[in-house]
Amino acid sequence: MLKHLAASLLFATILLLAAVLAPTPAAGASPQADSSNSPAARQFHAWLDNFNSGDRAKFQAFLKENYPEQPRKLTASWDSTRALVAST
Repeated sequence: MLKHLAASLLFATILLLAAVLAPTPAAGASPQADSSNSPAARQFHAWLDNFNSGDRAKFQAFLKENYPEQPRKLTASWDSTRALVAST
């Protein structure tokens, strides 16, 4: 029993030391590129702002201006019978 406890304590100590001594990124360094100002991020935030405004006409105008080739339905419907037939 004492041997098992000593082994567990040694293992826990090694894990704790590994976590404490593990290399960390330099201050201010980011492992990912900053994409907050990318064209996709700007488009998404514009879409989100219009969507969250709660103004249906404003959102539809935004969709028409920015996504002219897309259908104008705000809600999608799921036809389970069509999906069922397609999967068989």
